Amino acid sequence: MSKLKTKSSLKTLPAPLGQLTIVVGGRNKYLINGKASQPNQVLNMKPPEILSMLEEAAGTRMYETKKEAALKTLEDRLRRFCIAYEYVQAEKIRDSAVDDVEQVKEDC
Repeated sequence: MSKLKTKSSLKTLPAPLGQLTIVVGGRNKYLINGKASQPNQVLNMKPPEILSMLEEAAGTRMYETKKEAALKTLEDRLRRFCIAYEYVQAEKIRDSAVDDVEQVKEDC
């Protein structure tokens, strides 16, 4: 667990040590993961940007990336399965048509 220290409190975050560092150096001066930040920057961010920053700080971004990769793999495999299924159905129709043609030839 990483420790988040401020002048008035000591709190912990569910992030591995080293992934999140916030340094309060003085009034309105903050370092978030080594980058200078100001409260106004966060206040001016749009909700998706704030969520992205929090996901990265909490260490959940990598899980979202893995989830997206897994979904892409599943989508690709489902597409390939559908193509194979359509091929098998076309083969069945063709075989049925060949049998029907042979039956008609025998009846004539």
